[in-house]
Amino acid sequence: SYLPILLIPLTFYISFFAPFKVDLDKLYGEVTYQACYEGTMNQATLKLRGKNKFEIRWTGAFFSDDFFNGTYKQNNDTLYFDFENGERPRDFGDKAILNVGEGITWYNNENELIDRPFFYEGKCKGLN
Repeated sequence: SYLPILLIPLTFYISFFAPFKVDLDKLYGEVTYQACYEGTMNQATLKLRGKNKFEIRWTGAFFSDDFFNGTYKQNNDTLYFDFENGERPRDFGDKAILNVGEGITWYNNENELIDRPFFYEGKCKGLN
């Protein structure tokens, strides 16, 4: 059968050249706010999207790569997060404070403000 001979080059072509452009903003909602955390050996990005959705991508040493998402509600400067499947970054609670122009500070599950990690506003700057 010639099917494998045809499928292998087609798979490589699709993998490397991506002729199908997927607009993630249309799929998940436009990014309305972005913040970054840069630690010693790890980094995280937080994106608030339209339709009150959010995502956090946390990468670190030894190829760790965690993705958290869900929905959020905003009441003045306070954000309330509902993590999908209840999975969230270690020590994070469901509440954070948004300081426009500065960044986001998180609370833990005991409703105590966490000093670290502080997500500064904007895209990551490559400081770590």
